[in-house]
Amino acid sequence: MKTFLTGLSLALAGALAPATGAEARDLLVTVARPDNLYVIDAASREVIKDCKIGSEHATPGITVMSPDGHVAYMLLDRWQNVVGVNIDTCERVFFARQSEDKVIRRSIASITVSRDGTRLYTVRNPVRHHADHYEVMEPEFAVFDTAAGLDAKPIAIHPAPRRSTLMAADDTGKVYIAGHDIYAVDPETGETGVAIANASWDRPTYSGPDVLAFWPIGTQNDEFMLLYSAAVFTDEKQEELADFVWGYETVDLKTGATEIKDFASFEVIMFSAVRNPNA
Repeated sequence: MKTFLTGLSLALAGALAPATGAEARDLLVTVARPDNLYVIDAASREVIKDCKIGSEHATPGITVMSPDGHVAYMLLDRWQNVVGVNIDTCERVFFARQSEDKVIRRSIASITVSRDGTRLYTVRNPVRHHADHYEVMEPEFAVFDTAAGLDAKPIAIHPAPRRSTLMAADDTGKVYIAGHDIYAVDPETGETGVAIANASWDRPTYSGPDVLAFWPIGTQNDEFMLLYSAAVFTDEKQEELADFVWGYETVDLKTGATEIKDFASFEVIMFSAVRNPNA
């Protein structure tokens, strides 16, 4: 079993994607300036591949792996374009330019791949540039065929929640989006519901949660996990503070089961986390 750890060019974030093969090992895959995709042996800390991406701007470098572990899909060019590179050959195998004419579309960390590897999803935030003003348009949930090659266009576009960031797909085909709440989207129809109430949670002795959903963690645990922090009060009047806590919101990507749970007092700063697979 080979696993991959992917990272960000700005701040490393762990993500694992499995692949089969005789040379079983853990690999770190990360994007760096000026235009590089590095594949690193996690055990030896040796760079084993240095692929030129051919991007206009390597940032932000948000990376998700194909389920077979061979293709790194990267959100590049200031959130606008999606590039897929085969990490075995360094060949560019996928490209989607999301902006066109005077409409700029940016995906703020919103990218994921279906569990069978045939579809890639983004949430795009379009803005039309007029001569004297910007027109903020409705967000779009875009569906791409990963076999579309170097001029990929969406095969479907649905309305999307505003303020969407991280995404993950489960075994049933649903796509989860982190935003005000954690949303569940049917990519075939665009039907959207709330999987986990976040900003709208019903916890009378808690403040609203603070969630920074920005660093992808991969699917090595078949789990979509986000951290939150919140104040906990002694009663529903919310006048006396009992604690300030860290917690997690999680979706099981095998079953769709959800959980929200506190796990520690707020004593250190954390941005993302993964569950220990050996625990």
